[in-house]
Amino acid sequence: MYLRFVTIWLDDDSHMPAGIFTAAYLLDGDDELPDYARAMLVEILAWFDRHLVAPHTFSRSPRAYGRNIGLCWFKDTARQHVERAFELMALLEDNNIFIEVVTADRPGFVVYEDDHQIVAEPPRYVRSF
Repeated sequence: MYLRFVTIWLDDDSHMPAGIFTAAYLLDGDDELPDYARAMLVEILAWFDRHLVAPHTFSRSPRAYGRNIGLCWFKDTARQHVERAFELMALLEDNNIFIEVVTADRPGFVVYEDDHQIVAEPPRYVRSF
């Protein structure tokens, strides 16, 4: 099973709900974020920078101008990553950015995979173009 932490906002490329890291970087840019919350946010994002590879592809298309419609999903076996994502979720929700956890057994065509995550293009019937 795979888990995805999503917002209510739609991603410009995939037209699917934007993920938790999009929300985290948006919060990081908030000038009114209290210092203690910023410190927690910076620590959590630094942990992910050290322990999660940034995927190099988000599409099956080899074209440079192809649409990046792949979505990132944590593997349920990546327990430490999922725990940290729940910590990030709590911090975001404390700052009025609400996150939903979505699960799927088959999230789509996998275009990238490592030990902790996959990037999958959602099935056409799921996309909200």
